[in-house]
Amino acid sequence: ELDQYGRPHTFLPGLVDLHNHGGGGHSFPTSDVDGCGIAAQHHRSRGTTTLLASLVSAEGPALVRQAGVLSQLAEEEMVSGIHLEGPFLSSRRRGAHDPAALVPGDPELLLRIIEAARGHLRSITIAPETDNLQKLLQVCSDHRVVVSLGHSDASVAETEEALEAASAAGVAVTATHLFNAMPALDHRDPGIAGALLRAAAEGRLVAELVADGVHLDDVMVAIALSAAPAQIAFVSDAMAAA
Repeated sequence: ELDQYGRPHTFLPGLVDLHNHGGGGHSFPTSDVDGCGIAAQHHRSRGTTTLLASLVSAEGPALVRQAGVLSQLAEEEMVSGIHLEGPFLSSRRRGAHDPAALVPGDPELLLRIIEAARGHLRSITIAPETDNLQKLLQVCSDHRVVVSLGHSDASVAETEEALEAASAAGVAVTATHLFNAMPALDHRDPGIAGALLRAAAEGRLVAELVADGVHLDDVMVAIALSAAPAQIAFVSDAMAAA
């Protein structure tokens, strides 16, 4: 059977998007249930069958409220869970995050968000150098939340310490959009990017890449794929404008 252009149809497995802030004119961090549903449907209609709805750094009450909104979407099976990006991030590597919303690691706030998410918080992006990392890891371990390291200015040593602590706590680890929102690789100072890439190559974590030709040069994508071909996850990091 051919499509409208006379080309054969292509069948492929459903796409999995672990990092997505919205689409179709609506934003997971700010829209109501109906708007978030439209955003989810926008991506579902284009082949994404497993979708984590991502929040961004905001004040605690706003994060708690929006976690409740997205939990409704998860219960309706419009999304597969929630990804909390922040607010325990490095102000130096905040990217598009509101600097006023960034706070040191706060286990009590994380617990309130987890409660509001009603079992649907699947992952959280944390900078390895944030305060109270051990307590945050314990909360994530207790509630089976994946820790994604990123938006960070951490050194190799700080990153390795966080990876070892996560392993000791029994917490699965990913890397939030590897190479973006972290220092560039340097031949004498590989920093968090180098540490995460090495950990991916060793099978210790899965690294996200925003492989859209804009966030990363194709050469950087090729380097990551060569180093850790089975440990890379392409993500959209989409927003309402998608």
